[in-house]
Amino acid sequence: MPQAIKAPPKSGSKTYLLTGEDEFRKISYLDKLKSDIIGKGADAFNYNLYYAKDTTAAEIIRSLQTFSLTGSKRLVVLRDLDALPEDEKAILTEYISNGFSGNATLVLISSKSSAKTEKFCKGLSGKIQRLTFSKLQADKVISWIIKEFKQHKKLISTRKAELILESVEQDFGRVSSMVRQILLFIGDKEKVTDDDILQFADIPLESSTFGLLDSINNKDSEKGLIILKSLFQSGSSHVQILGLLTWHITRLVAVKRLLLKKVPRADMFPYLKAGTYMLSRLISQADELTLDKLKKDLQVLLDTDLLIKRSSIKGDFLLEMLVVKLSS
Repeated sequence: MPQAIKAPPKSGSKTYLLTGEDEFRKISYLDKLKSDIIGKGADAFNYNLYYAKDTTAAEIIRSLQTFSLTGSKRLVVLRDLDALPEDEKAILTEYISNGFSGNATLVLISSKSSAKTEKFCKGLSGKIQRLTFSKLQADKVISWIIKEFKQHKKLISTRKAELILESVEQDFGRVSSMVRQILLFIGDKEKVTDDDILQFADIPLESSTFGLLDSINNKDSEKGLIILKSLFQSGSSHVQILGLLTWHITRLVAVKRLLLKKVPRADMFPYLKAGTYMLSRLISQADELTLDKLKKDLQVLLDTDLLIKRSSIKGDFLLEMLVVKLSS
């Protein structure tokens, strides 16, 4: 998630390496550099963007050596550094090592830290400023969402912040965009509601099962119906929703049994085939439920599935009744 971005130093290295998996924060930092170095009037005379697979070291060096008639500063950016051939990297490394015009700044962008990146950095020790933007953990993103709304004098609960994260499938760049959209939408309102979020949310079906079950466990049928409504609007079929809810509760039953047997978390992965984040969420939900409750909920889901297939009652209504019943 975006963090406070420091202005580039007035002295020292004129070459930056931005690396790591978080593309959003890398580009945010690049935008900050661009604004601080050349201002908003970036054009072909003081800003050049290159992609490693389509350029050469010589072309990059020519751009760094080009002086503006007005004496303004220049910014040259090379994306996908790892795709630059090794012989071209060697030429660029030598040029950076020898120093270049004080009016020029070079920004190199790498998708991730790799052996090639490490080798390149080692050859430029003391000549390059490296910044690594690693993926943040979900709990830190949720904290950022709450803080961002607070800075705009808006209140949002942890549960609603989680709903925002779920709706963008943990794409942190999209989180920031969605927060801005919600802030514009709510205007003078002080509190963020579920309806505000659902104006912009496209909640993934699997993530929605967590939200539905959380609302059911908390006896919050209102929230459960809101999430269900968002699934209807997204085009999810009754069979899809019921099928995934059934599958999800089946996984919770498996987790609960493992917990009752005191199986260590690290040993649960082979049984569930879930990632670390997903397993943590499953364990968190299973902790709040008894095995009997899970089995009863599973039976209610199977009964509802039969009703949808055999009765003339609308599927939407039957699913709404299911949520209310499970929440009671």
